[in-house]
Amino acid sequence: LEGIVALARQRYDEAVPLFEQLRATGADAAPVRFNLAWAKLMTGDFEGADALLDDEAVAASPRGPALKILAMHHLGLYAEALALGEALARRHPD
Repeated sequence: LEGIVALARQRYDEAVPLFEQLRATGADAAPVRFNLAWAKLMTGDFEGADALLDDEAVAASPRGPALKILAMHHLGLYAEALALGEALARRHPD
């Protein structure tokens, strides 16, 4: 709960270790990875965020696809980000 509160208060630097601690204790569910990726992206750790955003983590939140594409953009993976966006748009046309 502390990690969610830190995200809501935009205290991303505080959220990162909280979610990392959860993962270290075995709580490696997709929503935990998504929230950790969000916090890492907002602190400038684009590689760390991208690595966490697997298909399950992206699907854990309606914001997942945009977060993944944003991380890829910051890493200079423009063609890959565009391809992912197009694939997701075809998969979820509404």
